[in-house]
Amino acid sequence: MDYAFLLTKRDQYDLANEVLRHITFSNAYQTEFARNSIRFALITCAIHAGQYLTVIEHVRKLINMHQFNNEPLRILLASLGNGLRATDAFLASTLSKHLLRETRMADAAVKDKDALRWNNTLRRYGPGKSGEADDALDDEDEGAPDETSAAAEPSERAKLPTKDNPVNVTVYGQIMLAAKSYQSALFYLLHAFDYCPDDPMINLCLAIASVGRAMQRQSDNRHHLITQGMAFLTRYRNLRGANAEGLEEVEFNFGRIFQQLGLHSLAIRHYERVLEQAEARSKVDEENYGLAREAAYNLSLIYVTTGATPLAQALYRRWLSL
Repeated sequence: MDYAFLLTKRDQYDLANEVLRHITFSNAYQTEFARNSIRFALITCAIHAGQYLTVIEHVRKLINMHQFNNEPLRILLASLGNGLRATDAFLASTLSKHLLRETRMADAAVKDKDALRWNNTLRRYGPGKSGEADDALDDEDEGAPDETSAAAEPSERAKLPTKDNPVNVTVYGQIMLAAKSYQSALFYLLHAFDYCPDDPMINLCLAIASVGRAMQRQSDNRHHLITQGMAFLTRYRNLRGANAEGLEEVEFNFGRIFQQLGLHSLAIRHYERVLEQAEARSKVDEENYGLAREAAYNLSLIYVTTGATPLAQALYRRWLSL
């Protein structure tokens, strides 16, 4: 794997990817630990090379290998941290179908365990009723076992969940949110809120989805949705703003919501608070900008739009220049 990392750093990602994929077929690396390590190496190299569709491919395999486990989903979100190409990969139809099927499977495991049966070939639980079609067959490779499964040692059965899992529905709701399908996002995120109402991320996503839906033409009650969004945002502030780092994040998100709603005077107030905190922090750590640059950029857009060009130029010189 060190050799593959070295090749990737030298802009030879294709060769590194080929080497690691060949290793997955070796009988010497068929233990669960070895297969996980190879998958992590493939994901790491793909992230470095910007090959996010490859990241999605291997994260899906990790999800298949570790059914009813939240860690592969956390790896997915960490691997697609930022950038337009990462967002495009996050919106891939193969991923959304896969996660929807896993969400339904986890829901069935909690509500009706008898509806599931263990598949010795795939080494995972599947629909137990005869003749029931698996949604995975919509994808050309979803229903097929992993390429290493034929030679792999039999693994222990996944432990069936005993309570509803908010992570699955939250991630799927975030996919709908990124696709601007706000009504569907609200449906899944409200389910996640029922499972875990005190999670700040779920409350923030619900606020974004509510305001986003209110801004669409199809919305039939914009005032209600905006009020609902601000209620979730206020709840998010109460849950997240307990420390200085969380408070800065909260101020930025409030400013971003007000900017989207066109309430520039309120947005400016929150963005300026972010910059004030960054100024105070720079006296201790000059390299820790936090969210100052993002806030300065959004604030400069407001200034340019409202004709306050000198104020925008001051922000450029202070926060947005090398």
